Amino acid sequence: MKKKLERKAAVISLALMICFTTACGSAESKQLSEKSEAVNAETIETGKTESKDTENASTEKESSEKNISEKEGSEKEGPEEEGSEKEGSEKETSEKDSSEKEASGKEAVSPKEPQVALSGKAEDILEIKECSYYEGDRYVLFFGKGVKIHGDIAKKIEQVMKEEEDLFGLRYEKTKYLSDCPNPPWRSQELGCSFDGINPDREKVDILVAHYENDGAIEWSDVNTILLFDEDFEEETNGIKTIYHEMGHVLRLRQSPNLGNIIEEGIGLYAEDMLCRKNNVANWDLIQYYDVDGYMVNYDTTEMKKNPEKVFREVNGAPRSAEQPEYAYGIRFVHFLFETYGTDVVKKLSDVAVKYEFSYDDAAAIIRVLKEATGDDVFTRYARWLPDGWKNWCKAYKEYMKPYGFQ
Repeated sequence: MKKKLERKAAVISLALMICFTTACGSAESKQLSEKSEAVNAETIETGKTESKDTENASTEKESSEKNISEKEGSEKEGPEEEGSEKEGSEKETSEKDSSEKEASGKEAVSPKEPQVALSGKAEDILEIKECSYYEGDRYVLFFGKGVKIHGDIAKKIEQVMKEEEDLFGLRYEKTKYLSDCPNPPWRSQELGCSFDGINPDREKVDILVAHYENDGAIEWSDVNTILLFDEDFEEETNGIKTIYHEMGHVLRLRQSPNLGNIIEEGIGLYAEDMLCRKNNVANWDLIQYYDVDGYMVNYDTTEMKKNPEKVFREVNGAPRSAEQPEYAYGIRFVHFLFETYGTDVVKKLSDVAVKYEFSYDDAAAIIRVLKEATGDDVFTRYARWLPDGWKNWCKAYKEYMKPYGFQ
């Protein structure tokens, strides 16, 4: 279990770093956008000037024919090259059409992979022979070769999404922040198929489902993509806890800049903890945070209790380690946030964070967001809560796990 968590930590860190060091809200992206807008504006103005000169030099009939021709030309699709427009066109496209064109840079592509028909019944098992997909209202399931799925897989995803939204008070909606992020080529890298033309505007969540080969690969997520294995949907593996965790990441990350390893991992652990309890799913993974009754834990919390803000600055954004302090700190801290500031605390954090630009390892900026969102000296209060607050969590965890054999 420890080995798997170590690998998970490394891959999640890589996935998050890739997204947030590429183009999500970066100054470079904004400069490129502004440069493109300036070029487009110049092109349009040039076209208008040329058109006006032509009108003054032409007869009334020629002017009428030119206007008709220009109108028809503006209604046609532009060339595939990103940011290009039809020269001399006087009719500007709508803001929505222009945005979509700039985002895709090419005409719509029809996917070559087939869609899967799902029965909705748990007892029906389908083995995927070739890359396929299933498209729901708010998500797309991408299946790799060799995957075995149940007919109710879509129902499970829809249930998880609803429960996550209710838990955090957030929605799996396409946000302005999300639209600024690139679409990494995870589909082809993880499943070996391109799935071109599917969910091009990233409005829906990409859920990649691969066949588990017991080769050390682990689940991960970024702002709009989750990698899961077919075994995560099997009841005997209790893999649903992993789905709770990763779906919690995607829901939070769609709202604002990354809030750092401590908060983001704490939110993932909080989601799997609360939803496993709600749905009577045993979650043995969390026993590593049970630090009473002589149980050994990976991370010594002594220093955290003395100076939590100092430790927050040191741990947040630090390289992942076997002790996994970001998980140990995160699960305690996020439980404290919910218990102290209410069930809408993650929404408050997201609403404040979206006003700023910062990277996931900028502890000072994240601390500023925490204090602004809570209106409190959050770390002083956390230090007072931690000793008894975490003991209460441990007691509740033990009680919930008793039916599954925890003594």
